[in-house]
Amino acid sequence: MGSAGARARGTGSLGGNDAEIVRRFWSCVGARDVRGARDLTTADVTIRPILGFLFTQLEFHGHDGLAQWIAELTSPWDQFEALVEDPRELQHGVLAVVRFVAWSGGRPLDARVAMECVTRDGRIAALVGYDVDEMPPLRRGGAPGR
Repeated sequence: MGSAGARARGTGSLGGNDAEIVRRFWSCVGARDVRGARDLTTADVTIRPILGFLFTQLEFHGHDGLAQWIAELTSPWDQFEALVEDPRELQHGVLAVVRFVAWSGGRPLDARVAMECVTRDGRIAALVGYDVDEMPPLRRGGAPGR
């Protein structure tokens, strides 16, 4: 993802600011709307979930990877919601807390993660997850190089 940060810039070409694009993206994820999520991401999107060891891979790449990540994130749950809290627009995108609320067979999930959403040309180019308690400080510049 190294080049994503250097090329990242939020232009709003999808008709909204970056925070609105991020809200729409997570709404699509919660609704398991892969097509809608694809429309809001670049073809070379990179996803780095916070708990990568819970997924089949540590990173997901491109629209095929996006579809796989959405399936792995949401399929264990009968109901799944992704709610964006406290989005903060940055020079290169949005830093937000995303709250996952899900249920399956009486098992609840209520988890919050910090997500850095790097935008390029009005679409999400990268998603990098962090523990909320280790949320990166607001900064100017590109995506983190972890």
